[in-house]
Amino acid sequence: MTSIFKRKHLFYYLAIIPSLVIIGLFISPLILTFYYAFTDIRGNITLGTLNSVIADPVFSASYMRVIIYFILNILIKFLLATGAALCLRHPFKGRRILSALNFAPYAFPMIPLYFDWFLMYHPSWGVIPYMIRSLGLTPPNFLTDPNLAMYFVCIAHAWAATPLWTMIMTCGITSVPEEAYESAKIDGATPTRMFFKITIPYIKKYLLMNALLSCIWVTGEVTSVWLMTRGGPGTSSHILASYAYLQLYTGYYNKAAAMLTLGIPLVVFLMFLLSRVLAMED
Repeated sequence: MTSIFKRKHLFYYLAIIPSLVIIGLFISPLILTFYYAFTDIRGNITLGTLNSVIADPVFSASYMRVIIYFILNILIKFLLATGAALCLRHPFKGRRILSALNFAPYAFPMIPLYFDWFLMYHPSWGVIPYMIRSLGLTPPNFLTDPNLAMYFVCIAHAWAATPLWTMIMTCGITSVPEEAYESAKIDGATPTRMFFKITIPYIKKYLLMNALLSCIWVTGEVTSVWLMTRGGPGTSSHILASYAYLQLYTGYYNKAAAMLTLGIPLVVFLMFLLSRVLAMED
């Protein structure tokens, strides 16, 4: 009996080895990042790299743009995903096709997706400037105006990630009991009032979960910025991760590590909030 007990324990220990290996693979780069952040190019322990990064006005501006990305991303995704989820709430002919089309942007490879957005924004042959000119208006310089580039990159990024929001929001909206809507209709409630008084309270957990996941992913977003503007014009569209990637790309490993290290408290805070949301009762 003791021999069987020992063999079972041995099996348990062996079973967790793959998980420990994977965790170790994730932790090792994190430890190396901290090492580079707190050392100089000679390997000496110092806070000089962190201090120089904190004093860098481009880094400060990039950090603040992450907050703008948070707000704009959440607003766009909420409007698009909620509208799509409300449309897909009830079964109708062609619903499966629309659901598949709605999910297509999320399944599309990132490089051609953002290249398509780049072409649509292009001042000479882009479809969006063409449509604006056809209305007799002058289109803005979407990606070459330092006051606008960041916002239009953010719009492309939000659109690409909206399908995941839609899928989660659809699950939340379909869980709202039909009896609640019927009772509200009998009481004379308008669709707008039912949305804010019934739908929103029922899907609050899904909304918060989507919002926090978006914020966590935006904190590490590089692809959209790098492919569409490379942080330009100048440095006007850089956010935290893309500016850190620029330092890494140009060989400033210590500065890149310091920037990412300064972003860790924000990610940890967001993950803490996400854990609290996931622990909420429905």
